Amino acid sequence: MIIKQSTLKLAIVLMGTPLLMNPSYGLANEEVAYNSTLWIGYTLNRSDYFDDRNSEIKPDGLNLGISQLFADQWQIALSYGDFEGDGTWPTDRNGSDVLERAETKSQAVGLSASWLTEDFNLSLSYSEIENNERSLSRGPLVLELVEGKDKVFSFSYDDYFDGELFTFGWSLGIQHSDSLNRTRQTSLNEPVTVASAQFDQTSWSSFVDLDISHWFENDDFSWAPQLTLSWAWEISSSGDPLLVISRGDERRVFTQFNDRLMGTFRTPDSGFWELSFNFDWHNDWSSSLAYGKSISAEEDLESLSIDIGFSF
Repeated sequence: MIIKQSTLKLAIVLMGTPLLMNPSYGLANEEVAYNSTLWIGYTLNRSDYFDDRNSEIKPDGLNLGISQLFADQWQIALSYGDFEGDGTWPTDRNGSDVLERAETKSQAVGLSASWLTEDFNLSLSYSEIENNERSLSRGPLVLELVEGKDKVFSFSYDDYFDGELFTFGWSLGIQHSDSLNRTRQTSLNEPVTVASAQFDQTSWSSFVDLDISHWFENDDFSWAPQLTLSWAWEISSSGDPLLVISRGDERRVFTQFNDRLMGTFRTPDSGFWELSFNFDWHNDWSSSLAYGKSISAEEDLESLSIDIGFSF
């Protein structure tokens, strides 16, 4: 049984999760047995930090991972991602151009275990994500610090159908997230004021993934374009949201789901689409190139990633 690894999610990538880890890809290509896979990937994300303004920020970074296959049926995978970005933007305030600035940093560690059969896969995963943000906005003049730590569990059932021309894959799952957020806003107007807050929030959500691909065989390599659609629904949540005042002229609700760096966990009541190109070089090496975009998310996010994997 061939087991591949590749990326965007961190999770689920659009937002940073490996494409080479697509379970249906492993099930549909039973030619060579690989026990171990190493992969490295680069991801560039893009979003509007202050929403509907000229404040484009592009955090980027690397994903590293390793997986091990046991007894042809059990696969354990460990991954790590590190992203950061910053930006400075001019904005018009009372007829004068002033500068606003923001910087973001994020790290994620993931561990997954999968039971692989000839007909379907069952997967259990755990991720920890730490986010740190600093921003200076001018309407009003506010310096803001945001720290977040998320713990995410997910369980999924993965299957595929191999047609004459295309391979169709689908996945159903459930996700639980537990988040701790701290914010500190310092108003630099007279008089100077400081406001700090902390809140916990938990959420249960369900998700579905659909993908379609087709493999083209050549003497030296094989390749497959793949289109993926994903959507998540919130089942329940608890915990109070927090009002953040440094998102321009309007007050804004901040929750742990406003993760603009990586899609390591799925945002409830939104989704993403992704177009990827996967390559098998017939010499134990594989690679992928992917572009993804969020659908109906509170924050519009785009992501571009490239990955290289080695199986042995």
